[in-house]
Amino acid sequence: GIAAESPETPMRELLDGVFHDVGLDGNPLVWTPRYKARVSEAGLTFRPFLGSDAPTTYPIRLSLDAVTIHGARATLDAAPSINRSDDRITLDRGVLLEHYDFDVESVEQSFVLPAGTKGEVLVEVDLDVGPSIAWAPSTRS
Repeated sequence: GIAAESPETPMRELLDGVFHDVGLDGNPLVWTPRYKARVSEAGLTFRPFLGSDAPTTYPIRLSLDAVTIHGARATLDAAPSINRSDDRITLDRGVLLEHYDFDVESVEQSFVLPAGTKGEVLVEVDLDVGPSIAWAPSTRS
């Protein structure tokens, strides 16, 4: 559960942060008042909060497809280790590190190559936004 730092800590302050857990499958879960996210070997699944009138959540998926270094396609580790440090989750893909940095409003994806990597680097990421979103929120007086 969530424990207050002190009895005077307002509930809003406790709920307006980045929270972490581990799913039943062992993968990291992250949530804030603005979104929910899950990191797995496949990458990131991100579910933004679209308001209480949204008919459902709409997942956005990011997955690293390929890395080409100096014209040669690199072999990615299909079963990367997944590690969390504070609000950063890292997938070690062997040829590079894939970072996800979480804050209350957003998630940032970045890549780190080993020191000494030379030549042009091309990183291909698959972005799946699922079905189109077509709904009009209700208007309330």
